Amino acid sequence: MELTQQTYDHATGAVEYLVVGEGEPVLCIHGTGVSNRVVVKIEARLLDEGFQLIVPHRPGYYGTPLGSRKSPHDAAELYDCLLDHLGHQSIKVVGTSGGGPSSICFAQMFPERVKRMVLQCPVTHHWDDPRWMPAPDRWSLPYIKRNWLRQMMFPLYRYLAKKNGANRDRWLPRIAGERLEEVKNDANTLSMAKTLMAASLDALQHPAGMQNDIDIFCRRSWAKPENITPPVLLLHDPADTFVPFEHSAWLHEQLASSELHQLHCAGHILWSGADMHKFGDLRRDFLLLD
Repeated sequence: MELTQQTYDHATGAVEYLVVGEGEPVLCIHGTGVSNRVVVKIEARLLDEGFQLIVPHRPGYYGTPLGSRKSPHDAAELYDCLLDHLGHQSIKVVGTSGGGPSSICFAQMFPERVKRMVLQCPVTHHWDDPRWMPAPDRWSLPYIKRNWLRQMMFPLYRYLAKKNGANRDRWLPRIAGERLEEVKNDANTLSMAKTLMAASLDALQHPAGMQNDIDIFCRRSWAKPENITPPVLLLHDPADTFVPFEHSAWLHEQLASSELHQLHCAGHILWSGADMHKFGDLRRDFLLLD
């Protein structure tokens, strides 16, 4: 599939985005360390189900410069303006992983624009305690919670990310967690791993977005669940050690309008593993509701 990036010229800077497919539009908010092209690839089922995917690059990623747009609230304002530019009054939203903060802020700030929202293994809580962090990185919290130390540690993070991203035997255990033995020889999981590893290595060539994501995770809470009124579907594998299940469990406790499903997939990779079809079915059925 040939993908053509488009650009919306916002007052604060360019916003690069893709529009792919026909049918009801869905705003897809990508995670940390991936491009919108990767979202289109791994979310092919949504296209097959008749949805149109609108996938902006978040600030700091590729053709969307970071500039002063450093908070998830800034990103949410860009989504709002992009919908105006595209002529959509309201839309359904799918936010994934590190795209959780700006997806949540969008629903908080512009509830009238969000018909319903799916959050897939989302980051929902700031890192004020090690339990919210990727399990292998929890040792670093005393350092990264201090802004000046965090800036000094970014080169180490980039080095480790490159080292892990170039070696499947290192990368897959971090992502699959306790599901590793079930999926390590699964063709779909290995294909997904290849795609996501390549995406991470590519994103590291332009690290502003990934660094800003970590800054966001370390800041004070951005989530105000009392301001979220649209229906929310939370999909998460309890074996996810990259974005711990506690993120979805916490938001579910705060949101009477939410629905939470525990899935047996491939840890952080919901598009693979035993419940991959259940994952897709739950999401499709939720998005098809008015």
